[in-house]
Amino acid sequence: GDEGRRWRVELRGARKVASYSTPVSVGDLVTVAPISYPHALSVSGSESVTLQAFHIYGASSMGIVEAAGRGGNVYENMRIGRRDGSSRLLSTNADGLHSNGVMRGPTLRSSEIAFTGDDLFNVHNSISVVIDRLSDTEIVVVDPKDIIFDVLKKGDEFA
Repeated sequence: GDEGRRWRVELRGARKVASYSTPVSVGDLVTVAPISYPHALSVSGSESVTLQAFHIYGASSMGIVEAAGRGGNVYENMRIGRRDGSSRLLSTNADGLHSNGVMRGPTLRSSEIAFTGDDLFNVHNSISVVIDRLSDTEIVVVDPKDIIFDVLKKGDEFA
């Protein structure tokens, strides 16, 4: 019968699932989405990469992660989502496309991201602190996460 397909799940605290106040009922579909690595696709330390015409139907963590590098990557005609006809609740357990620590963010064209466990499209960077201004063209910067110094080149302009 159901051996190996049934689990008992205990909800602690306020007896809520995620942030929803509606109680879980018999017959409801739920997902337990532990986030683990690796991501489905990692683009790291890259510049002007173009990836076209691909699908990601499942990831134990994020669908695409781009990190560190000059960036400016392009994702075209791609789909992160459930396979057609699938009864899965999620396509990824975390973000669909996650961009962090690149000089130029990604371009997404004619694409779809759906049914992710967290953000669909997350673009962010770290904050660096200017600790001294040496001249009109030179500053001293502290980067607590050591991200920009892997990316910046002498003479780069940034705002």
